[in-house]
Amino acid sequence: MVFFGCLFALAMAAAILIPYLTGKADLLTSWNLFLLGSLNFVGCGAVVAGQSTFRLGWYDDDDRLKFVLGAIVCYAALFASYYTLRLPRRLAGRSLSKWPPIWGPTLVVLIAFCLLLTIGGLYLPSVQGVTQIMAIAGRVAPVLILAYLFMIWMERPSHPVLLALLAASVILALAVAMSGDITRRNLLSIVMTIAICLYWLRLRYSRPRWSLTVIGVLGLVAMLATAGWTAIRFQLRGPTTLAGKLEGVVTSGAGSGSRLLDLFSGDAAAECGCIAIHHYTHEAAPQPFFTIKFVLSNPVPRAFWPDKPKALGETLPHDLGVWKKGYVNWGPCIIGHGFHEGGAVGGYFMLMFYGVLFGGIMRFFDQLLRRQPNNPFLIATLGATSAQIIAFSRGDIGYFCIAIIGVSMSGLLVPLFIRLFSGTGFRYPKAGEELPADSAPQSAGLAQGQYEYA
Repeated sequence: MVFFGCLFALAMAAAILIPYLTGKADLLTSWNLFLLGSLNFVGCGAVVAGQSTFRLGWYDDDDRLKFVLGAIVCYAALFASYYTLRLPRRLAGRSLSKWPPIWGPTLVVLIAFCLLLTIGGLYLPSVQGVTQIMAIAGRVAPVLILAYLFMIWMERPSHPVLLALLAASVILALAVAMSGDITRRNLLSIVMTIAICLYWLRLRYSRPRWSLTVIGVLGLVAMLATAGWTAIRFQLRGPTTLAGKLEGVVTSGAGSGSRLLDLFSGDAAAECGCIAIHHYTHEAAPQPFFTIKFVLSNPVPRAFWPDKPKALGETLPHDLGVWKKGYVNWGPCIIGHGFHEGGAVGGYFMLMFYGVLFGGIMRFFDQLLRRQPNNPFLIATLGATSAQIIAFSRGDIGYFCIAIIGVSMSGLLVPLFIRLFSGTGFRYPKAGEELPADSAPQSAGLAQGQYEYA
């Protein structure tokens, strides 16, 4: 399993870099973000699981073998779906071509709406259904504001008002990311949003050497910020006084160096996946299509459905007796989910099914963005969902499906709703259609890219 993990990580790195360096694919896409997360959580995680001393639960060599075979089946289906299915590309060529303007009064409305979502996310209303929506949309709304303002500021970097608004949006996004929920993904999405905006509006048209250098520097900043937040985040929950919190930050900050290396440990995802494989192939009955049931049932308030499905990452530790009470959320890896839903034999079929499904969805979005490479709303949505996509292969995939759907609805449906009142600000050509150049976004920076027909 150690050998497989090393080989898998190298394969994921090659799958990201080779198509980009040969000019066949873009660098920052939903697909490459997913592969980047897979490199860590499946590849590096497999190396750790192959050397594990059973820190979290029991699994044996047979479970390790199932993990390796399951990963091969799942990623073979993912690659086949992403690169060969025609339906996602056809849908992307025919849909979502008209968008509202990103400038003037519409921008004010967009920012105001996102601010309302942010306030709702910080002070969750006690209304069944609304609370769940605000918990997701409120966390991502500041990142959308940051993306909109950053892309507009790129066109006029010396404009003092835009610079002040951008600085305020960064402060707001950081404050929201470090309040309440202690997850690292909120912080990661901020840095990734800046990188994604830079890439699609500027670096996409630069030499790969320069693009990789800039993205690499931003990636290092993201890793340092994530490692530092990992070192201090739990300390912020303990003391109630400001002095106590500062003391916890100072004492735990010294361990941020080792935390940086921990980022490449796979976060025990493969180990939890092997534990799930053992549990659902030896002890518990599999639950077919559980992830789909979990996602579809999520909008129903638990007050109306007390026994509605809970995430595998939450129930597995309790079922094993590792966690006695309270909330916990393991990352059982995308491979563990397959065997949870299919058992010893059906697990491979479930992994194949999800590989085709998820690969097709990522291909649709990436194809849409490739046809509309300077669309600020698509770019902002990719930035806001970036951290969730990176962590998707870690799991719980049901939870991340809900998070990605919620963020995508905020990033795409809100501007499409506003278009009903503001009108169409710009539109892109559908498959086989030619449009004049002035149909694209009118601002200089957003009009740099050339349309690509695929």
